[in-house]
Amino acid sequence: MGSELKVTSRPASAIRHSGPAFRTVGPDAIARALGAEAVPWEDVQGAPISLHALRRQLEIRVRSTGGRPSLEGATKIQKIR
Repeated sequence: MGSELKVTSRPASAIRHSGPAFRTVGPDAIARALGAEAVPWEDVQGAPISLHALRRQLEIRVRSTGGRPSLEGATKIQKIR
């Protein structure tokens, strides 16, 4: 068994960003850049419990075989470098 490691230096101070702040990008700009169309919130059906059920199904279907996780039953395999 090795001896216990003792740290004698003091912890580093907090890192502070002193450069210029970046402007935030709104969802409209992202939608335009991706060519997406906005869906009005009034047309969205479902309750938060529905989103939880969807999340649960994705958790069940995503499987890992040692590499990147994949979606069980998927017909198209998208490889991302």
